[in-house]
Amino acid sequence: LDGFFGYILLVKKYLPFRTEDLVFDYQYRLNKELNKTDVFYVAANRNNFDKYLSLFKDSGVRVRTIESAGLALFRLLWLTRQFDPKQTIMVMTLQDGIDLEFSVFSLGFPCFSREIKLSQTPPSVEAQENVSSERLSSEIRVFLDYFKRQFLVNSVDRIIFVAKSVNLDMIASLNKNLGLNIQ
Repeated sequence: LDGFFGYILLVKKYLPFRTEDLVFDYQYRLNKELNKTDVFYVAANRNNFDKYLSLFKDSGVRVRTIESAGLALFRLLWLTRQFDPKQTIMVMTLQDGIDLEFSVFSLGFPCFSREIKLSQTPPSVEAQENVSSERLSSEIRVFLDYFKRQFLVNSVDRIIFVAKSVNLDMIASLNKNLGLNIQ
């Protein structure tokens, strides 16, 4: 229990809201090379969480686990051995053309995940087509720079972009702008 309460105190130091209003979970690993502990903390607003659980319960669905799209996809890829477990993988999921989630996994550990809104307009079929590759490139650069500074990782080995429909010209533009191989 000491470890658990220690992590909660650490989280309280960095979060701009009360942990009592959250539903959360965490994972940690000892990073012997850097002599530090990496902590991956995931949280959701308790009211929103309870609202969604209630919807499932009212529909007769038994919820066993909840996780973000990026984490679920990574777990699926991990379990089906779709990549080298020693790689650093970044999964980007674009939902409704406006919500972008970045998740990075190094040696099978979820290091970092972040969600951003690319647009404040309501989701539509055309929304994803209107997402500019410049805006995406900028967000990806900021994310990767932060990740590299925090985790002292030289590069991401593989980037997987997931969306309901993918504009191949946009992916080609991202690859060219960033000098990366986004799949």
